[in-house]
Amino acid sequence: AIPTDTILMVWRSRWQKDLARMLRAGYRLIIAAPFYVDRWYEPLTDRYFANLWPLNVASMEQRHNVLGGEACLWSEHVDASVLDAKLWPDAAATAENLWMGPSKIQSLIPLWSSVVMPRLKWYRCLMMQRGVGFSAVEMVNR
Repeated sequence: AIPTDTILMVWRSRWQKDLARMLRAGYRLIIAAPFYVDRWYEPLTDRYFANLWPLNVASMEQRHNVLGGEACLWSEHVDASVLDAKLWPDAAATAENLWMGPSKIQSLIPLWSSVVMPRLKWYRCLMMQRGVGFSAVEMVNR
């Protein structure tokens, strides 16, 4: 058995079941599963609005054992020609999700067009001015 003072990463596709099981066992966790950047077939909104707290996953006490999250990108799916364009929009969406927390993020779903998208567009312009590629934000829909 893995000692419960070990920090585990939750990364598999069935992460919600794993999350509940690991929290009940007393592990501290870093969540990566909903933030996989190399899922080019999923819209950016999937990472922005990822719900880290599906119903009945964990008690409030257990949720304190979630230390944070991580945006992951695997090089077999993304090469240097598209790295920046794919990584930075998704990393920005992941960072906002983790920074704001589940309640605030869920409240922003109806504000995607009026609040979230303009902020991501501003960030895109900033990154492009710095010479970093960034995919178009308009191409993602909720």
